[in-house]
Amino acid sequence: MQFRNTVAATLVGSVLLFFAGTAAQALTLADLVAGAEVTSGNGNLTFTNFTASTSGKGMRGDLSRYAVTVLDDGIEIAGGTKKGKRGKLEIAYDVVAAAITGVALDVTSNGKGKTTGTKAFFDDGSPVGELEASAAKGNTGSDSATFSAFETLSVEETASVGKKVGRWILSNTFESSDVASSSSIPEPGTMLLLVSGVAGLAVIGRRRR
Repeated sequence: MQFRNTVAATLVGSVLLFFAGTAAQALTLADLVAGAEVTSGNGNLTFTNFTASTSGKGMRGDLSRYAVTVLDDGIEIAGGTKKGKRGKLEIAYDVVAAAITGVALDVTSNGKGKTTGTKAFFDDGSPVGELEASAAKGNTGSDSATFSAFETLSVEETASVGKKVGRWILSNTFESSDVASSSSIPEPGTMLLLVSGVAGLAVIGRRRR
């Protein structure tokens, strides 16, 4: 009997330690604003330099209430509204990779109200593009863009929630590579034209002599 009680106590303790460790590892928006850097699951992207602010009665001011999930190719931020009121969350951060060639925004709203997400991205202060997506009643809205490769993008993002939204999710994914862009290397066709041109100039030079 004593042996069984000991085993039971050990199992309960292990379960409690497991859940305590899981809770301790949970990442929040407050962690990112405090200086934490995250790397995407594929290892290509680094997210850093986070700032965040809230406005309106519907968006909670405690940034630790917003859960952050690291995706294979991005990050996901989720939160809930307060008393079904309107509100806005504004986030800014930098994304670094060897080559970033695309970006996508997915917005999910689990309540009756509408959630709208916007994302503007910049290269060294110059606008590169902007996305906007909306969703309501458990649906997901999406927007995406592709562009020339960038090593760093600065992102300014908002989540605007209406009444009776409940839970919402912003999913941010990026097309990226761990290899720098090869745009500076001439393609075979270009090299052939270049060699032909040099050979032609050499022939003309000989004839003039």
